[in-house]
Amino acid sequence: MGVLTNANPEPTNWNLGFSYKSPIWQEKWAYNANTPSLAERTIGIQAQIPAIYSRGVAYKGLPGALIDVDLRYLDYANTSLFGENVVDGGLGRKSVFAVATGAQYQLTERLILRGGYLFNTNPISDTATLFNVQAPGITQHTLSLGSSLTITEDIMFTLAWVHGFRNTVTGPVGEIPGASASFDVQTDSLIAGLNIKFGPGKKTGDPTAETATSTSDP
Repeated sequence: MGVLTNANPEPTNWNLGFSYKSPIWQEKWAYNANTPSLAERTIGIQAQIPAIYSRGVAYKGLPGALIDVDLRYLDYANTSLFGENVVDGGLGRKSVFAVATGAQYQLTERLILRGGYLFNTNPISDTATLFNVQAPGITQHTLSLGSSLTITEDIMFTLAWVHGFRNTVTGPVGEIPGASASFDVQTDSLIAGLNIKFGPGKKTGDPTAETATSTSDP
């Protein structure tokens, strides 16, 4: 009698990952407008959301804890509108690098605590300040805090607070010598979510599924 056991290897405490988000192509934004002589005309803007390259590593070797670090590259420079030169009607943004770190801790059987921090370089140069006033994406430091509470086996409530620290950009106005334009941004968000699982619960596995038995003649 011989017994063959499919023993799974010990799980690793490290996880590595890579992701790529392609640019998001959008239809042309169209606006009804008028010329200085009040003749009707239609103007439009072609825009894209930039491609994002991400690389991350997570460590789960501490009891009840998970720690993660992500590196990201947002390719604004090769994106319609955001990356086009100001003289061509674009926003003149540069591609940016970002690093994010986060941690999760299982405080009790039902309560999970989370925290995270994000830093990214500034995509807007001083000379493009005036043209980015309506799209002030200059937040460089972001702090996130949150928690999840398991109410029942199928219901989980999540609450999070996200704070973007104030940042200011100032640049010249080329058409008016000596003039300057500036704007500053600070953001706060409160996010709540309710997860509800539908369908049958987890099935109990067959205790003999991982063991195969073979019989041979002595």
